[in-house]
Amino acid sequence: MRILMLNYEFPPIGGGAGNANQRMLEQLASRAGFDVDLVTSSPEHSFDTDQFAETIRIFKLNVKKREVHHWRMSEIVRWTWKAYHFARRRVRETHYDLCHCWSGWPAGIVGYMLRKKLPYIVALRGSDVPGSNPRLERLDKYLIPFVSRRVWTAAQRVTTLSNYSTNIARHTLDCDFRIIRNGIDIEQFSPVANSGRTADDGLRLLTVSRLSPNKGTEYIVRAMKLLTQRDLSRDVHLTIVGSGAQERELRTLVDELGIGSRIQFTGSLPHEQLPDVYRRHDVFLLASLHEAAPNVILEAMASGLAIVTTRTGAAELIDGNGLTVAKRDAADIADKIEKLASDSNLLASFKRRSVEIAETRTWADCCDDYVALYREVVGQTSEERCADSPADAGHRGPGDRA
Repeated sequence: MRILMLNYEFPPIGGGAGNANQRMLEQLASRAGFDVDLVTSSPEHSFDTDQFAETIRIFKLNVKKREVHHWRMSEIVRWTWKAYHFARRRVRETHYDLCHCWSGWPAGIVGYMLRKKLPYIVALRGSDVPGSNPRLERLDKYLIPFVSRRVWTAAQRVTTLSNYSTNIARHTLDCDFRIIRNGIDIEQFSPVANSGRTADDGLRLLTVSRLSPNKGTEYIVRAMKLLTQRDLSRDVHLTIVGSGAQERELRTLVDELGIGSRIQFTGSLPHEQLPDVYRRHDVFLLASLHEAAPNVILEAMASGLAIVTTRTGAAELIDGNGLTVAKRDAADIADKIEKLASDSNLLASFKRRSVEIAETRTWADCCDDYVALYREVVGQTSEERCADSPADAGHRGPGDRA
């Protein structure tokens, strides 16, 4: 099976979608019968190619990217245009069985433009679902829902990451979404059996995300201020990993609140450094306003951290391993942290349970789900080609199916 993949993000660029794409390629590289070409973005100002594995090639388009972890709309538009023309040439030169678009947009737009040449599936990742990203509020009123309906309707299949993101997507189009959840590498992310940590070391909190208003990191910082005003038996310290448009604002807020001694900013870190970072902490915090099913939650769980998160798709990973909080509610976050700080038995049970859950969610399982979907689509489109009359011979567009 020959697959064309489209993803404007791929490590070191981007976050969850890029990481999931990389894990899928690793899985497909170890399985016979799959040949993959991925069209993505270059972190450098040049076109580049990479032989990821014997049967997997990566084509990195120059979108004149300024920052690795922040996208400007001009860069997204540039990638869409270049990806379409590059992919169209690939489709002319190479036979592909299907196209896997790793987002509703911009990748899904390219898949839509190629629909008469190649069937495609769309894997929605969260912020590409209308209503999920506050930064796109104006575009969400008219443009993005219109584009999304066209892209999703013409796709052979549309996948989501969680019940939460599925429910939001249905506000745009009530169609048959398939949930395929993220996996986790439990060999890379695992707890430390004997870390030497004691209760006297205090409670170590961690958040890992892009620093943007949607991630709600401001409310975690404000919760830290509330905790300093309470009589806790354990010192509480917070590490913030990530960078983004809100970083300067958050640093200023920490200084204004006078809690700089309790909070450490590390900036963005290479993904290979994260396992050690997770292991040095007790509780993972994510205060996002919208979240489909973040990889960082699974990484933290596999590393043995208790979870405190808002009631988004991330909360679907809470099952005796953490607590949920209201959105935009620093006091609620502070209350939950204080609960864990004052009850070491509860904290320990949450940490053990996180590992148990993570061990049931592997990337191999995720890949199995996608492979089953590929075979459905390829089988369906093959049947459609056989059903075409000689006058209609050729590939039928995905939007033409019954």
